[in-house]
Amino acid sequence: QAAIGLLAALLKRERDGTGQYLDISMLDAQVFLLATMIPAYFATGIVPEPMGSAHPSIVPYQAFPTKDISINIAVTNEKFWLALCKALGKPELADDPRFQTNAKRVEHRGELLPIIEEVLLTKTGDEWIQILRAEGIPCGPILTFDRLFQDPQIQARKMTKTFDHETAGPITVVGTPFKLSSTPARLSSPPPALGQHTDEVLATLGYDPQTILALRKKEVIA
Repeated sequence: QAAIGLLAALLKRERDGTGQYLDISMLDAQVFLLATMIPAYFATGIVPEPMGSAHPSIVPYQAFPTKDISINIAVTNEKFWLALCKALGKPELADDPRFQTNAKRVEHRGELLPIIEEVLLTKTGDEWIQILRAEGIPCGPILTFDRLFQDPQIQARKMTKTFDHETAGPITVVGTPFKLSSTPARLSSPPPALGQHTDEVLATLGYDPQTILALRKKEVIA
């Protein structure tokens, strides 16, 4: 939110040359993140309860455990619901009056979710992802770090880079999430060793070599 406010202020400055004061708090930003839930509270007065990864008004729309990992499934309309029933090998669920509409599925959430969970536990996450995607159902694995950096999309987006560090050997760092066409961000060096740039930094501040040496002898700097 701070970045958005700054960009808005910079845009105004470009238009009329004037600056302004930006007032932003972490508390306000946290409240804003609840924007999808707040209108329902104001409209109904009902205080929402913790639901984990589940959605308050769409079912099924959450993470489910499988034989090995958890996966997200997002059934946002009746087309996906019918496809899910087929993918799970439970076509009878589509005709069950408790689950025929999303409103009904929300109402009978406690009855439906255990049925889905029981089926999903019979196969691995990767097997289910393949089955669900073949039916066009929005889904994806919850990636632990070991799986995250093996993901083809993460690799294609160049979200890691490995350097040969002078003391630590090969070291991998995270890439930049924004890709600029004219001024791309570059990872040109690994994280520095302790004190690696001390002399360079102090020199730019006006310290001469003798003073820097004296500070090092006194163990003021590393």
